[in-house]
Order: sequence, then structure tokens, then C-alpha cells
Amino acid sequence: MIGIAKTAFCGADHAERVVRGRSAKPLLVTAAGVAPAEAAAFVRAMAGPDRLPFAVRRADRPCRDAARSGS
Repeated sequence: MIGIAKTAFCGADHAERVVRGRSAKPLLVTAAGVAPAEAAAFVRAMAGPDRLPFAVRRADRPCRDAARSGS
């Protein structure tokens, strides 16, 4: 499992920092069952020119909408 966050969260001081696109702000990548460096390389190689890869952007919106509506 790979976690990708835009902001740091408590207890995630082990997260790998991944800079993508033109952004100076890194994504924070955590992993379970995969080496952290391997997870970071996977996120770095994901499609999309921006900070957030296309796949993450597509999953993010429906998840936020569902959380907001309580579904």
C-alpha cells in the first residue's frame, strides 16, 4: 500500500519526499509492503506533468466528495 499526502501529518516523519512537476513543494510518500524508496520512485514516475499525478487527482475528488456527504 502506498500513501501520498500533500501535507505532513503527525507520525509520518518517515515519509519520503517526492518533488514532481514545477512545484517546489514535495509530496509525502509512505508505504507498507513496499520499500519506501521504491514507492517514491513509483510516484515520481506516474503520469502527469503536475505535482499530483493524474491517477491521484482523479481519485482525490470523488473521495473528498464522498467524505463531505458522509457516504
